[in-house]
Amino acid sequence: GITNDSQDFTVDVLRHVTLPLLKHFIDCNLPTIEVKTRGCAPKGGGSVIFTCPVVKSILPIYNIHTGKVRRVRGTIFCAKISPTIITRVIDSVKSVLGGIISDVYIESDHTKGKESGLSAGYSVCLVAESTTGNKLSIERTAGQFADNGAELPESIGQDAALMLLDEISIGGVVDRSHQSLVLLLMALGPEDVCKVRFGELTKKSIEILRLLKDAYGIVFKIKVDTEDTIPNDVPDEISDEDSQNMDDENNNPDSSNNLIDGHGNVGVNSRKYTNEKNTVLLSCLGIGYINMSRRIR
Repeated sequence: GITNDSQDFTVDVLRHVTLPLLKHFIDCNLPTIEVKTRGCAPKGGGSVIFTCPVVKSILPIYNIHTGKVRRVRGTIFCAKISPTIITRVIDSVKSVLGGIISDVYIESDHTKGKESGLSAGYSVCLVAESTTGNKLSIERTAGQFADNGAELPESIGQDAALMLLDEISIGGVVDRSHQSLVLLLMALGPEDVCKVRFGELTKKSIEILRLLKDAYGIVFKIKVDTEDTIPNDVPDEISDEDSQNMDDENNNPDSSNNLIDGHGNVGVNSRKYTNEKNTVLLSCLGIGYINMSRRIR
């Protein structure tokens, strides 16, 4: 099949953003995706191994603190083309983001032979990680905005970096591409209050809200909010390593330049948060969906 194209989530976004997002909703081991071979459009040829545990019910979510972006991670993949393309894309991304945040690391994945699938192509996935453990992602595939596919690698990298900055400026704890997934999981959650901060709602998200009302009778409470405060303690979702890094940044004033808020402004301290404008708080009571599957004998 196709693992990287401009129509759906690539395997990189699924591995680095979508699956970690599920930790807010399930109380078991997270699903995993192992990429065996890559596959670009149109012929594909990719293969992955997806492993998922049996989930009985969905947990309620309360996530309203966006935090500040403390680092950017990314993956650039190319198949059946020169690996110098990767270097040119990385340099272009860092030329845009380097003046805003210094902690930018992008790994390269150059496949060849049978592991490269049946078609040539390349794409870049960028993920902004916040001090509260949230991840905002974008992906840019070669030929996405050109009918003939003739795009320079420098243009791909620059577009990807600007798309990420645009996603950050919108605010919210999830990016626009994951809004509909979070809304669906909130509706299927237990009969308890779920509350999430979103940025600008997409047309797809608005349609999902209408469908959830028609299918389950779920009506979300929507509140425009300009405040984004956070307690002084380190969130549970931050790992020990991240917690140590945050403490190091607080003790080192120079490292504060590595933090940017939801509007692309340089931060002062990882414990200090500015107002988030144009964000909305969505809350609802779930339907209490339970997985009633039984083993066939």
